[in-house]
Parts: sequence; C-alpha cells; structure tokens
Amino acid sequence: MIPTRFNRLGLPPFRRVAYLESTGTQYIDMGIAPDFAGGDSIRISFHKADYPSYAPCVFGSREAGVKNGVYLLGNGLTVSDADGYSSVIFQITTGDYVMSISDTAVTFDGTDYAMPRRVTCGLPLFVFALNNDGTGVYGIYSGMRLYDWKYYRNGKLAQHLVPVLDKSGVPCLFDEVTRTFEYNAGTGVFNYA
Repeated sequence: MIPTRFNRLGLPPFRRVAYLESTGTQYIDMGIAPDFAGGDSIRISFHKADYPSYAPCVFGSREAGVKNGVYLLGNGLTVSDADGYSSVIFQITTGDYVMSISDTAVTFDGTDYAMPRRVTCGLPLFVFALNNDGTGVYGIYSGMRLYDWKYYRNGKLAQHLVPVLDKSGVPCLFDEVTRTFEYNAGTGVFNYA
C-alpha cells in the first residue's frame, strides 16, 4: 500500500496510487504550453491500451491547421511549427512506455529519434486527450494509464505530477513541485489502482 502523505504547507492529505486511467471522458489540462525551442522538455510514463478503431491521444496540443503543437496519438508522435507538421512514427503496441521529448530529441521505449521540427506550443497540453485549437477536446484515450509526468523548464524540474486520491477520495494528479492538485477537466471519474 502506498502511504498517505501530508505536506509541509498544510494542504489536505492525499494517498498515492499507481496510476490514473481514463474511461474515455476524463482528461487533465496541464496548464503549460511547452516551448521546446526555448529549452523545455517532458518525460512521461504511461500505459498504452489496445484501441483498434482509431488513434486516440495520450497527450497533446495543437493550433488550427495542425500548427504549433505536439501530440502523441496511439500510433505515433506528431510535432508541428508555424510551417507545418512532421510525424515521428514508432511501432506502438499495447504496454508500458517511458517517453522523453526535448528540442532536439525524442526517446521512446529506449530508442532515440531526432526531433524533426523546433516546436513552441501555442496552447496548454492535455493529458489523456488533445487540446484541439483551444476549442475542444479530441481523442480522449479510454484505457490509457498515466504513471508519472515530469516537465522541465530550462533543465529545472517545474512540474512533477503523480496520481493520487485527494482527502475526499477523488482521483487526480498531485504536483510535487508546486504542491497543488490537478483535477479532471472532463466528465465522469478516473479509474485508478
């Protein structure tokens, strides 16, 4: 059992869980629009569920016309700048993965790929879904599990989100850097274990 923790700032207690899992209606607005060209990077640990009909989104953000964004679909990564987009296609099967993204490189399941474009996102990232031009949510990923999320700004850890149950038992993410909770922006309730 993962213990309940109390923080030094007097926030309510929480209980750490192994993961949050979307049932197809939950997602989290990360509140950050990454500037990879300016030195930002991300590391995510997640489980990809089998999803045969189409490619829902693990995380992402894009502006209209598939501009200024980054998103990981169930079948590969797409990055875009103001001029267009490129896809970095991995062979993604069902399973657990760790992925890192920086301005120059993408590491997926232990394999390194060159970042095909310099990317600055115009809109905040969503996890479990794609922030589609700030007007809606695309492709919420039923069955996708988030284990851990780290966001670095200029090499310094700026956000470290871990899955927890808050003091009321609501599944959410807790930021170990800012000591704040990030809650479901969709409907329903996350599964967890």
